Amino acid sequence: MKTVQKEINVRIGTSSDLRKGQLFIILTSVAWGSSFVFIKWGVEFLNPFVYLFFRFLVAAVITLPFLRFIGSDGFKALFLDKRVILIGLLNTVAFFCEFVGMKYTTAGVSALLTNINVVFVASLAYFYLGEGMGRRKNIALAGSVLGIFLVAVNGNVANLQGGTFFGNSLILISGILWAFYIILLKIVLDDKARRYANVNSMELTYAVTILTLLFSLPPALFYGFSDFSLISDIATVPAFIGILYMGVVCTILAYFLYFEGLKRVSASVSALYLLLQIMFAVVLAFLLLGEVPTLYTVLGGLLIGASIYLVS
Repeated sequence: MKTVQKEINVRIGTSSDLRKGQLFIILTSVAWGSSFVFIKWGVEFLNPFVYLFFRFLVAAVITLPFLRFIGSDGFKALFLDKRVILIGLLNTVAFFCEFVGMKYTTAGVSALLTNINVVFVASLAYFYLGEGMGRRKNIALAGSVLGIFLVAVNGNVANLQGGTFFGNSLILISGILWAFYIILLKIVLDDKARRYANVNSMELTYAVTILTLLFSLPPALFYGFSDFSLISDIATVPAFIGILYMGVVCTILAYFLYFEGLKRVSASVSALYLLLQIMFAVVLAFLLLGEVPTLYTVLGGLLIGASIYLVS
């Protein structure tokens, strides 16, 4: 009887953790979905490299008091871990590709091409994490890819050519880099693979933030000192608001929620849930940037939503 009750309690706990993980990643999708709009808006009058550096500088400064409050026993171990260093490097290069690419394409299409990484995450998770690829997950992946393609081409393959092809290519590269980023994060967060006794998500958030900040410093200095007006642009009210929002909401809050969520769900399923940021990005792009969604955007969004529902 005790054994049966213990199994029931384990199942309830597992189910509760799964729901928490799903909720955390949905909230992350809201934050990261809004980031496409703020990036698109910010790179219109800020240098992408300088913009990225100050985003993570703000995040690092604001996170430090919280880290001191909760303790930082595991931060040094994380900061010196080669896997975490590689995570920071992948994050930085992916952001560079995204920020520069956003100058040449729309916020909605950027969200879509970034999240094509769901396919790469699923493939890498199969080989490196041993995550199964059942029929339901395969159907969900196929549906999400079709949805992404519909919105990206907008009914005309020529939309991926010409002047926007360069921007779209950079965004796609950033998505692939973030696929490796997600897999490495899952390995670090997996209890069986961790080298740390008591490392919390805030410590990991700070480690990734500091590493991204350090890797983004050289290009920021190069462009900033070659044209000092790029630094002075940061002092304007719109730039300050954009950087503050990106640093607090899209970095500190989103990273913490995502790390907590990734502890509880598989890497491939988390990537599918992150596709929700496409919907949030398209809606916000319409409301704030005037980018009107087309029929193909709606159809693609419905397919993505159905795919997420299928694995939920």
